[in-house]
Amino acid sequence: MGTTLIWNGSTINDTAVWVGTKIILKYRVLIMPGLDGILGNNVSLEYYDPLPGHFDPEAVFKTSFRHALARDGYTPKQSIVETKNTKLMLGDEINTPVITTSTIYLKQGWNLISLPIQPEDTNIDVVLNNIKGKYTDVFTYNNKWIYKSEYMNKWFGDLSNLEAGKGYWIKVKEDCNLTIDGLKVKNASISLEQGWNLIGPVTTTQDNILLDNINVQYTDIFTYEGKWVYKSEYMNKWFGDLSNLEAGKGYWVKVENNGQLAM
Repeated sequence: MGTTLIWNGSTINDTAVWVGTKIILKYRVLIMPGLDGILGNNVSLEYYDPLPGHFDPEAVFKTSFRHALARDGYTPKQSIVETKNTKLMLGDEINTPVITTSTIYLKQGWNLISLPIQPEDTNIDVVLNNIKGKYTDVFTYNNKWIYKSEYMNKWFGDLSNLEAGKGYWIKVKEDCNLTIDGLKVKNASISLEQGWNLIGPVTTTQDNILLDNINVQYTDIFTYEGKWVYKSEYMNKWFGDLSNLEAGKGYWVKVENNGQLAM
């Protein structure tokens, strides 16, 4: 596993932050059994001060933090970092994430899938490691096609990571099972842009998500199971027999306006 652990995360909100405001960051760290040495996550804090007397919606915080973690656990202590009279308080409340395993059955040929959990390592080679040599193409869509494709024993394309919430077309040479280790995602929200979006449902259980319960206005939803299965609106009438979103499957969703799909 090595001595360096790297993870990424980000969050965006609309909270106004003023000089003197305290911000509590809660984060989770998993210490793997048998790990030797000391872990740490490094940080720096930069505060871009808006012009005096002016509110600047573009003001940015860049935060990081460092704690030494012993192999048998740790005792987090509250730490405070101050810059330009702006105080960032790092709390000591930490929840341990639970690693779970999800298996997706792939049929020979093209499959439209998604990841129902967030992989520990999103690198495409890591996520697809257990079907290495069995797949030839992986495509996703974000206003344009992004892909990784094999041709004449060489790989092409710039798709480098696979993440929960996105849909993927994957082509395999034979029937196989894709096994993923990762974290269940709570309170997931997927950004949808006007037009077609390729997404995947994210749930903390294997329960299906009823289309009647989703919170965005859509006109078309398609998935592929060897044939197209859909729900589509035409002339104020709905057609098709798709009734829910299933974990592990990918979906084309068409919306008329930008929005957030909460799950």
